[in-house]
Amino acid sequence: MYSKRAFSLWEVLCVLLILSFMMASTATTDMLSYYQKWSERQQLYQANRHLLSAIELSRSLALQSKLSVTLCGGISCDGNWSNGLSILRNSTPLPFKTWLFPDFIQLQWRGFPARKAAITFLPTGMSNFQNGSFYLCFRGEKRKRVVVNKAGRAYEDPSFVGGDQC
Repeated sequence: MYSKRAFSLWEVLCVLLILSFMMASTATTDMLSYYQKWSERQQLYQANRHLLSAIELSRSLALQSKLSVTLCGGISCDGNWSNGLSILRNSTPLPFKTWLFPDFIQLQWRGFPARKAAITFLPTGMSNFQNGSFYLCFRGEKRKRVVVNKAGRAYEDPSFVGGDQC
């Protein structure tokens, strides 16, 4: 009789078990990496929503109260937009509302004047400056652009590609 050499059922199952563990560990690493990127994209999207809502709220407060309302950069209004946003009503020292951004998201203002620490919305809802843009930067790279026109209205620029350094 001829003797055939083959793997036993137990040997095949052990090899399959080891391979499945290796594949699972690779898939888990990929999933964690994917989840981290997704989470960071969501935080960028949320920061963009916070910026747009801060501008819209500042403008509507100015229209409703018939008083000037200031949207300033930084929680303490120091002009550093990346440290958050604050709304001040009628030059009161206490902020009406504040927003914070994650550390890896920077916010830059580009417009006239180039280094603006605050935007004041007049009782008419118009801003006291010319057009300008906020750039949301993600890990040092421009990702989103929010345009603010002289009428005080803000919108996200859908044609902005990004990629430039902040």
